[in-house]
Amino acid sequence: MTKIKNTQQLAEYDVAVSGGEIISSALLALALQEIGVNARSCHAWQIPIITSNHPAQALIEEVNSEYFLQCFAHEIVPIVTGFQGLNEFGRINTLGRGGSDTTAVAIAAAMQAELCEIYTDVDGIYNTDPRIVKNALKINYIDYEQMLEFASLGAKVIQNRAVHIAQRYNIDIMVRSSFNDQNGSLITNKENIMEKSKITGIAYDNKIALVKITNITNLVDLFALCAEHNIIISNINHNDLKHVSFTVSLQDISRLHQLLSDQESDFNINEEIAMVA
Repeated sequence: MTKIKNTQQLAEYDVAVSGGEIISSALLALALQEIGVNARSCHAWQIPIITSNHPAQALIEEVNSEYFLQCFAHEIVPIVTGFQGLNEFGRINTLGRGGSDTTAVAIAAAMQAELCEIYTDVDGIYNTDPRIVKNALKINYIDYEQMLEFASLGAKVIQNRAVHIAQRYNIDIMVRSSFNDQNGSLITNKENIMEKSKITGIAYDNKIALVKITNITNLVDLFALCAEHNIIISNINHNDLKHVSFTVSLQDISRLHQLLSDQESDFNINEEIAMVA
């Protein structure tokens, strides 16, 4: 697939990648029906789950709880397509990597639930990636603030926006394995945790690039332009207003390159980096 160069292409990318959840929801509903569970696949646009108009990084603005209440009234188990929603123009937008976590917690908030369980391919939240470090230790309890920092610095176990919603609506999140019945990791209020460690763990992100810009004419205008095109920048460092460096997601590099090419400044992009925190 060619690199995404503009918002219009990104919108079509959203439509393409949303198909995976649509197929999965139908297959899961069929599997549940085979064992006697009255399940039904539900698309985000049917509920609807309303999002902002930001392809690939949309924010959930509203979830219609009435749809779920009607399902429960008829003893139907709704299988919802995660990772996506409907914008004001009736187009599908996706929520970014890990967006199904955010969908789940947003639905839990809409239903005023106390707990949302997230099932994944690991037994819970570890102090570093267990796929890389074999003796990584599982964290039994972690508070919202610690988890937000952990996720924002590269921990991939759960999307940080899901934790934001959980904290706002006081919903506990249990992260556990899809493949066994072991106890998972609970994300909760710090008041619910008796013992707290000073160091949660080590996070990393290797899906970023380092951008260095020199002789920039207006730094504020550049950042405003990035915001307008929904290009999220982080780890900003500058000695003055004409020399700046920052990191950006690899998926935004092509669009950022196009923006910088239109500016009267010199820039360098290094994609062979990773962040450890």
